[in-house]
Amino acid sequence: SKEGLFTEVIKMMIDKYLEEINEALSIGETAKDKMLSLVKFFKDLLSNNPGLFKLLYDFTGLAMWSSSFNSLLKDLFNDLSKMIEEKILSNSALGDNFKSYSPRAVARMILGAMFGTGIQVILDSNENEILDALNAIQIIFE
Repeated sequence: SKEGLFTEVIKMMIDKYLEEINEALSIGETAKDKMLSLVKFFKDLLSNNPGLFKLLYDFTGLAMWSSSFNSLLKDLFNDLSKMIEEKILSNSALGDNFKSYSPRAVARMILGAMFGTGIQVILDSNENEILDALNAIQIIFE
């Protein structure tokens, strides 16, 4: 069935994202190092494999209309937030402006900022400044 095929493609994409982001978050010793590695991963993905990023957005849009796809994408975003929380935020000192927020909330903000910035890069690939905006995520440590 068409839905079964889409489900398998989504699962393959999810596995690829989780594996590669987990690998990126394993690089470096400090929280800042790990954050820089995550930023580098997203920059490289947007520069070298924008199709994979576009696929994620296509499936995310589909998940808003289909309950069977919804749970797959919801789980992906939950898993990615949890990775960021555990590998970056659990042992780091957040900046004063972020100390009143839970690590889970900050992890979701980081993920949202990265994916939102990714959309802007895809829509305006000639604007290098947008890609550099990913570096601003380091502000959470200040």
